[in-house]
Amino acid sequence: GAADMDQQLVVDQFRQDGPIRPSRSLDDVAWDELLRAPGADDVVADVLRAIVDAAVAARVEEVRDSKKLVALDASRRQDAKSTVSAVRSFQWAAQVLSVEVPELYVMSNVPGGIAAVPVAVPSTALGPDVLRGLTARDLAFLAGRHLTYYRPEHYVLIHYPTIGELSALFLGAVKLILPELAVPSHLADAAARKRKLLARHVDKDAKKRLDE
Repeated sequence: GAADMDQQLVVDQFRQDGPIRPSRSLDDVAWDELLRAPGADDVVADVLRAIVDAAVAARVEEVRDSKKLVALDASRRQDAKSTVSAVRSFQWAAQVLSVEVPELYVMSNVPGGIAAVPVAVPSTALGPDVLRGLTARDLAFLAGRHLTYYRPEHYVLIHYPTIGELSALFLGAVKLILPELAVPSHLADAAARKRKLLARHVDKDAKKRLDE
């Protein structure tokens, strides 16, 4: 309400329609400097980044063996060039955030509107709540927030969502390199199981990064 008529004319003249158009994508440095939460631990992030592929493969193996692996309907998968607003918002946000777009599936019932699906290939389900009635700005925010989980250091959270599972995974990964490391007694058995599972899936490059 402070602008006079001439100032308001200038604002209206240069006001953008639709999403902003960033000049470049965020790189790792920008993530660390601008978006990383206060208190985030670089070592924890690096350990999880090093073993993410092995951790996901191990969890998918566990779930498949217990016959609880989710089967997604291929006919519900959205093409990357889809004109659905939510899909376009994910494509846009992924480009800005330098994150790979997960496979997107339109479903009839998705709690919260958007949900990561813990399967072998990164996948996200979109429900009616985000498929209609939201502005481009709201969709951009929701897509950007969700895609944060697809950063390599965060992706294990989709498959290991509780602090207990994540703690056991982290300690199991560290014990691949430091087998004599002492761990809290209440996590010892779980960490040992995670170490055994990870050992079957971790490759030489991942183990080298973990060692570093």
